[in-house]
Amino acid sequence: MIENLFLCEAVYVKNEKKWFHPAFNPLDRDEKPLSDRLKRNEIAKEAADIGIVPLYELYDSQSNHVRPLHKLVLEKIASTKAIELQHLFFEKPGKITNLLEEVQPEIRDLIGENNDQEIQNAWTTLYIAYSGDIDRVNRRKSSACSGASRPLKPEQSGHW
Repeated sequence: MIENLFLCEAVYVKNEKKWFHPAFNPLDRDEKPLSDRLKRNEIAKEAADIGIVPLYELYDSQSNHVRPLHKLVLEKIASTKAIELQHLFFEKPGKITNLLEEVQPEIRDLIGENNDQEIQNAWTTLYIAYSGDIDRVNRRKSSACSGASRPLKPEQSGHW
């Protein structure tokens, strides 16, 4: 069940150094607070590293950010997954080729022709499809908890 993938983190004063706390404010090398953009990137990195997608900006209609935090995290997770799959491609090319055929039906011909640019485009398309699939699922299920959720495993998304 997808509901089992949601995680609600309690917000206490004592855990304000954790990425999910509203008062989280990491410091730069000079011990100065990070800018809002860098802080959001740090939150996205920390969340992606443990496979958690923050959902608290889904309800923030006042947000003036170009991309919501959950999308930043999903992009980082998808990028990591794409790199993992690219490494796996050399070990099990048949399985990965089948996967890439979903987004680029001519992938076998492109591999045969060593068309690196089009092969990279197929990886990018897969990465974008995965991010979009997970974003849609998170939006549908976000009413269960305003905290965070774990992204679907690749086989659950319909693309990976």
